[in-house]
Order: sequence, then C-alpha cells, then structure tokens
Amino acid sequence: MGRSKSGDRKRVVLATTLAITVAGSMSVAAQAQERMAPQSSVATRLFRFDIAAQPLPQALNEIGRTTGLAVIFTGSQPFNVTGRPVQGNLTPSQALAALLAGTGVTYRFTNPRTVTIDTGEQSGSVRGGSLPAGAISLDTIDVQGAGNPNSTMSLPPAYAGGQIARGGQLGMLGNRDMMDTPFNQTVYTRKLIENQQARILGDVLNNDPSVVKVFDSGGGFPRDQWFVRGVGANAQSVAFGGLFGIAQTQSGSMATEGIERVEVLKGASALLNGLPPSQLASLGTVNLVPKRAGDEPLIAFTPDYAMNSQAGGHLDVGQRFGDNKEFGIRFNGVYRSGDTPILNNSRETRVTAFGFDYRGETVRLSLDLGYQNQIMRGVREIIYLDSGVPIPRPPRNTANWGQPWQSYNSEHKYATTRGEWDINDSVTAYAAVGRSTIGVKTVENYMSVTDAAGTLLSAWYPSASIQYIQAATAEAGLRGRAEIGPVSHALALAAGWANEESGFEQNAGTPLPASNLYNPVYFPQPDFAPLGDPRHVPKNNRNENLGFALADTLSILNERVQLMLGIRHQNVKQMSFSTGASYDASALSPAAALIVKPWENVSLYANYMEALQAGAIAPRTSLNAGEVFTPYKTTQYEVGAKVDFGRIAMTLAAFTATRPTFALDPDTFIFGEVGKTRFQGIEMTAFGQATETIRFVGGVTLMDATLVETPDGINVGNRYGGIPKYRATLSMEWDTPFVDDLTLVAMGQYQSSTYFDDENIRKIGGWYRFDLNARYTIRQPGWKPIIVRATLRNVLDQSYWATTGYQLGLNEPRTFLLSTTFQF
Repeated sequence: MGRSKSGDRKRVVLATTLAITVAGSMSVAAQAQERMAPQSSVATRLFRFDIAAQPLPQALNEIGRTTGLAVIFTGSQPFNVTGRPVQGNLTPSQALAALLAGTGVTYRFTNPRTVTIDTGEQSGSVRGGSLPAGAISLDTIDVQGAGNPNSTMSLPPAYAGGQIARGGQLGMLGNRDMMDTPFNQTVYTRKLIENQQARILGDVLNNDPSVVKVFDSGGGFPRDQWFVRGVGANAQSVAFGGLFGIAQTQSGSMATEGIERVEVLKGASALLNGLPPSQLASLGTVNLVPKRAGDEPLIAFTPDYAMNSQAGGHLDVGQRFGDNKEFGIRFNGVYRSGDTPILNNSRETRVTAFGFDYRGETVRLSLDLGYQNQIMRGVREIIYLDSGVPIPRPPRNTANWGQPWQSYNSEHKYATTRGEWDINDSVTAYAAVGRSTIGVKTVENYMSVTDAAGTLLSAWYPSASIQYIQAATAEAGLRGRAEIGPVSHALALAAGWANEESGFEQNAGTPLPASNLYNPVYFPQPDFAPLGDPRHVPKNNRNENLGFALADTLSILNERVQLMLGIRHQNVKQMSFSTGASYDASALSPAAALIVKPWENVSLYANYMEALQAGAIAPRTSLNAGEVFTPYKTTQYEVGAKVDFGRIAMTLAAFTATRPTFALDPDTFIFGEVGKTRFQGIEMTAFGQATETIRFVGGVTLMDATLVETPDGINVGNRYGGIPKYRATLSMEWDTPFVDDLTLVAMGQYQSSTYFDDENIRKIGGWYRFDLNARYTIRQPGWKPIIVRATLRNVLDQSYWATTGYQLGLNEPRTFLLSTTFQF
C-alpha cells in the first residue's frame, strides 16, 4: 500500500513538473512572438512565405500550415494545375492571390479562419462567367486542408490520385504533413476504401506491404489481426479518432462505412500514443478517422451484392447548418446479410454511425456514436497442427471443416467526444473521452490436424462462450508553436488514461468424433449449458494505464532541419479478479527524431523510438519470487527518405528493433530476461498519379525476424515463426480512352513463405493473389452522377494457407462484388 501511494505521489509530481515546464516554455515563447510580431488578426497579419511552383493542393496546404487557416476543398483534385511561386512577407489574402493568379481558380473567406476554394463546378458558375459572392476561380477538392497546425480535427489534403493523404495524425504531435513526419506512415482515403469496395478494416490493410495478416478478411473467420514489422499488432493497437480501446477489432472486424481515413503508422510509438488498453507492445498502430459532414449536402444510397447471396445497402447522409456552416451531422447506416462462397458460411452485418461536429473560429467540437453487430454462422475456424505433423496441402478454398452450428455474434457500442480550443494564435488545448462495450457470443470447435492424411480431432472440447469487454479512455493536452530567435518550437504536452475490464465464461460440451480436412464430417450440435447475457458475465481482469508525455520539435532554416525530442512516463496496472494477483509498475520512454530537407521535395529522417508492454511479477516457483519488473521495452532505430515529385511520391525506410523475452531460466530458476528477437527490414512505397489517366499505390517490404538469444541457445539464428521475408502489393487504376467515365483497376499481392514456428522445420508456402475492379460513372444533365462498381477478388481462384505461424486458415475464395451509388 505504501508503495502505491509513493507511486501516486511521483506521478503527481511528474505531471505537475511537465505542466509547469510546458506552460513556462509556451509563455516565454508567446511573449517572444508578441515582441516580434504586431498584435493583429490572422487575415491582416504578415507571414513569411517561400513556396515554390507546385500543384495547387500542395501549395494550398503550405499556406494553411503557415497561417493556421483552415482551407476547405470540394470535388476532384487539380494536380494538373500548377500554382505560381509565393515568396516574401504577405498577408494570407495576398499569398492566395499570388498563388492563384492566372489559374482560373477562386477563393473566399467563409469566416476569419476558413478559406473555401471554388471552381464553379458544383456551384453552377462557369469559368469566365460570374463568380460567387465574396470570391476573389480550381477544380473543387473533397478534403479539409491543413488549417490550424495544432488541430487534428481538420484533415490534411489527399495526394495526387486521391488514394493516399499527404499526412495524418501522429498521436500527441497532432497532424503532420508526410514531408514533416520522421516516421513511416501511410494514410488511406475514403476514395480508395469506396472504390475497392473494402467492407472491413482488413480489406483496406491488404494494400500495405508492411502489414502481414494473421487471418484473411474473407476467409470465413470473423476476427481481424495482423503483424506490422514482424510484431503482432494486438487488436487494440487500433485507435478510433485518436482514442485507443474504442474500435471493434479485439473480437471482430471494424466496418469501414463510417470511416473517412485509415492511418497506418509503422514502427514503435510509445511517446506518441502511450500504451493501448491491451498493454501489449506493437511495431505499428492504426488510427481510424470518422466521417464528418462536408460543406455540400449529401444523400447517397448504395445497394450492394456479393457472392453467393450477400445483399444489402449503405445509406450515407451529411448536412451542415449555420450561417458559416458551423454545425455538421453525418449518418451512416448499413445492413447486409447472406451466404458467402464458403460452404455453410453466412454473414450478417448491421452498422449505425452518427458523427456530429461544430467548427467555430476558436472552438471545435465533435461527438461520435456508433453501433455494430456482426453475426457469422458456419464459422471456418483456424486449425492447429500436432507436433511433427507436416504442413497439409490446402483444401479447396470454398471447403469448410467447421461445423454448420459454429457461430459468432458480437455487439459493439461506442461513444467518443473531442474538443479543441485555440487559446491564442499559437496555443491550442484539447481533450477527448471515449467509451466502448463489446459483447460476444460464440459456439466454437477448434480442430487439430493429427496426421499427414488430414485427420481432424478437437483441439479442445466444443464450447459455448460469452465475453464482455468494457473500455474507457481519455486524453488531454496542449499543442503550441512559437519562435525564439532563429529557432521555431512545436511543443506538445499530453496526458492519457485508459481502463479496460473484461469477463469470460465458457461451457464445454463433449468431444466430437474424428473428421477430415479434405472430407469433413458434420455432427449434431452438442448440448451446452445455457449462458446468459454477455453484459452480466463476471469480470476476470482489469487493465489500467496512465501516462504523461512532453515533446518539442525544434526547427531552423524555414523547417528544413527539424529535431524532435520527447519523453513519456507510463504507469501500468493489472488486476486479476479470478486470482487476486495484481501488477503496478512504471517506466520512462524517451524518443528522438531528426528531419533534414536538403532539397524542397526531399526529406531525410532518422528516429529512435520505443514500444512498451506490461511487465510481470516473478512467479512463486522462481528464486526471485515477487520481484516486479517494469514495463518491457522494444527499442527501434529507423532511417528513411521521402521524395515528393508533385504527382508521384516515394518513401524508403530501414529499421531494426529488438524485443526482449522474459521467462523462468531453467538453469538458474531466476525469472527475468532470457532472450531477444531482432526485427530488421526495408520498406519501399510509391503512390500518386503517373499520368492524367493512371493512378497507383504499391510497395514492397523485406523482413528479417531472427531469434538472437534464447534459453540454452535453442533455435538461436532461426527465423521468427510466421513472418515472411517478402511482401509486395500494387494497385493500378486506368481511366480508359475508349469509354468515357470507365475506370479499370488491377490489384495484386505477393507474400513469401513463412516457417510455421520457431523450430524452422515446417514451412507454410508463399502465395499471390490478383483482383480486378471496374467502375463506371453515369452522368445525366440535371442529375448527380451514379457510380457502378464491380470487383472480382482472387481472380485465379487460388487456394493457399493465408495465415501466419502456429495455426492455419484458408484464403478468401474467388468472390464477385457489385454496388451502385445513387446520390440525391
């Protein structure tokens, strides 16, 4: 008890110290700025601009970042229009006028902090004709631009091609442009999600070469799980609107219909994000950005179909209100149900998502409410291998060794709210809180292959189970920018808290007779004792995290050189209600990153980052019984380069990370660190618009995951089980010249072989998959466009083991999807 109070006092002292430090720094910086610049509004202030001639979206993004103005775009992106250079000390209006001179593009201030870019396409005006009132002529773009650099509630613009965004959120640091990000991050836009007909998060992640899926999204198993840079990204490494523990991925799949963007950050990120409620280390995180109402009213209905008989629809409605469209409401609703191409397998999905937001001159607020229900019947469970049994030949991809009565039913409810307040032009305060509940009912029968003929026996008894997970999370902080002499500072102070409680109850039946992988035998469902509502299941465990972090990004030479330094104090608590065991420990996690821009379009970076994981208490059987170990650290070093050619961007990253293994040493009987695993790799990505009619997204990752230390030297030098050496992805779009408004898309994935486990004896074969996609836009005078999309996944109908090590699961069969979007 005394130790706990002492720990609390330390945290209070640390929090107070950090608060005083940042507040003092910002105060000094603000005073320095006040001495250097006159007190004036944003519209009349002079800003220093040095913007080279480049495509308009990038140039407008630079103006937004420099001035803190929100730049609102609508429609298609004019990457074929080049803005004029902007240099010197100018007001925002002068800079915009200089940039847009001769382009035929107009701009207007909709409020003192928001600029809207118009082409007249959607407003009904014509180039050369009359302009909207207040306009000072650009194709309209469908994204919110840079805006206040301290805010995360306006989105960075999309890059050329519209499939990848120019930047995303970096946890406590806020939104950053990709060229000012000393990490490897890829942000997938709503355009890519919709055009690929991605229905769940796993479908989107198929595009990322650094993400290795544990289960194929369409493989008949209802959970999403993956590896990033060789380390398992626990389901709760997924954030929703910047808050962890909210998204439905721990016991299911997150639907995409309510998602605007999917931000994938590769690498350790303890400083940026703290520790997710799962308290497991990861070398990658995903942030889901919810949809917001755009400036133009939206009513869209999309009926859809997928093999064999899945049918349903998606309703998307958005509207803004107020004199300056301050208030917004976005609604997304989904229902679909039917059989998949897998024998006896069916899926039913219900989604309701509301997004409310307010964007004032100095205050921004949002509220998200959601419900998701997923039901799968005839689940094709993963299977296991008995010791010494070779990897079996994959059966037909439509086969199902699972029993028809195996089922999965999850209900997910969530609510989050976020607010930002611009204390002045330089400092923004923010706070957010969220809560989610997940209730799961399952009837399972996991099988194990016992011989080379494919004989299946129950790995454990068939069972019915209920599970309940309740998470609450909150964060608050300050972001500020200031100039002291020749050095610019971007300071960030953050505090975060998360609590997760879970319960699990199971009733087992009797073992089933033998079946066969290639000739399954179906049996009647065993009798299970009835189970109640998941909400009433007794609690088993509780995890609680509390962290404080401070970071400062120092920039010189007009941000051509940037140095980020930061540190996080993280406290981790665990409680088992079943055994009474508890854990309470803390750790400090430092971080550093450097960006150097030798040329305007080239960014070189390096970073040192850590990932944290809950430690342990030495067991009673050890000589050091009761010793409390601080949270384990996975350390990462990374270097990289990014090149922006205006229409095509390329990134290159090389990293090495080391993760410790803690266990009881069989020789000394002392519990502690007994091994290390090293993860090294090279990541290469490219995306953009090669020509006016060709767009692409792709990349390749080379991985080397090696056991460098193990107890007694067993398996030292072996590859870490389940991680391939190579993974490559590519998606290419082509607007055909022979049919107007017809786009053809080809997508491919390749993944090399992996070892089943650390012994490196049994190997899972590599695989490749090709998808084809076509979309056609129907245009009629007086009507909004109608978009027809058709997708054929796994065109060659390949059958392969699509899972990583220690278990086996089949891939998605050849599947045809069709949808039509009507806008009203």
